[in-house]
Amino acid sequence: VTAAATVASTASLVTSVTATAASTTSLVTSITVTTVSSTSTTSIQSSVSFLFTESDSFRNIIAL
Repeated sequence: VTAAATVASTASLVTSVTATAASTTSLVTSITVTTVSSTSTTSIQSSVSFLFTESDSFRNIIAL
């Protein structure tokens, strides 16, 4: 199971969210969030990865 979503805002902020699961019965899911913030002179890119189980709520997400 693989899901991907990309959102672009009016503030030149592009955020890509990708979620992948090893199988339909997998309880461990990896989420990678990539944010690119651009100005006239600089470009900042950051990536944050999370691991969580399907039984966990978002408040229980562990940042790696």
